[in-house]
Amino acid sequence: TFDLLLLYFHTGSLDSELSLESLMGLLELGNKYLLKHLMALCMARILRLLADGDFVGSLTATLMADLLILGGDVNACGPFKFKIMDAIASFKAYLMHDAAFLNRIVSAKSTDLLAHFLSIFHQRDLFYESVPKKRKIQCERQDALWGKHGMRDVP
Repeated sequence: TFDLLLLYFHTGSLDSELSLESLMGLLELGNKYLLKHLMALCMARILRLLADGDFVGSLTATLMADLLILGGDVNACGPFKFKIMDAIASFKAYLMHDAAFLNRIVSAKSTDLLAHFLSIFHQRDLFYESVPKKRKIQCERQDALWGKHGMRDVP
């Protein structure tokens, strides 16, 4: 990750083929050293990856937990955390019952983050009266968070 940070310092850009793990490492360094441009680039790339349901479906529970923890730690952008939560809720909702996922968040002392994440599911269940209404609410929520084309707030 440090080599990627040096490359960013030299070029001012990121390789377009970086893995999610590399982007997360760079985002963590950008947050630590207050490099807002690097953080914006990393968050934009991560959000593009999270818009792909097949990609999100292929991620491990531990990696998703690490991403959620990182989203909770990033100082620059509150909506980033919510978009991560929405991607998990939309494509990997079973994680709310996954022991590895929950233990990883609790072990990182992110109990507030876990409580907020789990409250999303509780609030959703209160509003659903029928399957068509559930689908309509999910679509409206996706449009509100991601925009019509899935790329809102992504530079």
